[in-house]
Amino acid sequence: DDYEYEKPSLGSSYSPSLKSTEKDKSIITKERFERFLHETDKLLSPYLDNNHIPLIIAGVKQELGYFQKESTHTAQIAGKIVGNYTHSSLTEFGKMAFERIIKHRGKITQQEIEKLSDSIGKELAVTGIRSVWKAAMEGKGLLLMVEKDFTKPGFVKRDDNTNLYLTPPVENHNIMGDAVETIMETILEKNGKIR
Repeated sequence: DDYEYEKPSLGSSYSPSLKSTEKDKSIITKERFERFLHETDKLLSPYLDNNHIPLIIAGVKQELGYFQKESTHTAQIAGKIVGNYTHSSLTEFGKMAFERIIKHRGKITQQEIEKLSDSIGKELAVTGIRSVWKAAMEGKGLLLMVEKDFTKPGFVKRDDNTNLYLTPPVENHNIMGDAVETIMETILEKNGKIR
């Protein structure tokens, strides 16, 4: 931000008072930088507000501190990259940001697993594909936590799909190629979330 800075000078030889006085240059620089950070934070709002999107911030330590002081999105800061990376390649910088996101996601997943364990202990959650199937069909699925790439074939009776069978029942039944996918679709249809 270029600007002209004038040192205070005397008004005239008749009046020894100071002409227009200006704040010290370091104070002006700091104020302008804080306004810049405030505007930057406002520009981030459409992307961050109500979306729970993690934010990675980068800069020298002092600037990161100023940003956190001015930002309304401090709760969304998922990681920091401390240092000056002006001369780094975008690929190199992207790898550093990606590492912070992976670490952040791992932390969130761990917190959710601990919360799930507590809920199971309080009998507020169910485990096992058959119990989860029944809860999903009854519309009780607020949050479904699924192991990545987990699939399981199953069977349901033609006249009653509230129970899932892992082996074919004697009655007429339908074969489900992947019961987990059906559970996920059911949870989403009933406004639940999947993790």
